[in-house]
Amino acid sequence: MKKTTIISDLDGTLYPKSNGLTRQIDNLADSFLSSATGMSKNQLTRLEEIYPNILDALKVLQIPKKTYYTNVHNKLDYSVLRPNTGMNNLLASMKLNLFVVSLSPAEHIKRVLSLLQLENLVTDAFSIAQEHTSNKGSCYKKIINQYKLSEDEVCVVGDNYLLDIEPAKRLNLSAALISHPTHIYTPSFTDFHQFLQSRLFF
Repeated sequence: MKKTTIISDLDGTLYPKSNGLTRQIDNLADSFLSSATGMSKNQLTRLEEIYPNILDALKVLQIPKKTYYTNVHNKLDYSVLRPNTGMNNLLASMKLNLFVVSLSPAEHIKRVLSLLQLENLVTDAFSIAQEHTSNKGSCYKKIINQYKLSEDEVCVVGDNYLLDIEPAKRLNLSAALISHPTHIYTPSFTDFHQFLQSRLFF
């Protein structure tokens, strides 16, 4: 069945990692967590292995989400973001429902979508931090129920297999990974534009 709806991650998915914004997030996060906890780089790496979801890690470290976002997202240089006109035009022509689900704060999501000139192409956007859950799968289910969608018409796209793709597969949703190299178990693409151009699901 052809898909009518995309549920997409934001950072590293709707824009290429090559622009450096995701690297900024990672570096600022490491710097803040190291300062706040006194943990070494190796200890932070181990923490991420145990808790790949930053919201789960913050809960364990007893660091308020607002404090983390203030010290990470509020310090980002957004000037690196540029809209991909070709991708945007293709997305508009396909007339799909596009939902964004991100671990980032709502203010960051809104700003990124605006700078990418995607705000008018997005049906709705959800910040997991404000959904009272750390599991993206719960938000996927909420979207399907709230918008009365069939699982067969939804495709989930993200750049993190554990956080974006596994929750989708547990719900029997189709999924595509933005990744290089490719993933053996999931259709993989170098970027969101290539994913749309492939028309594999549409």
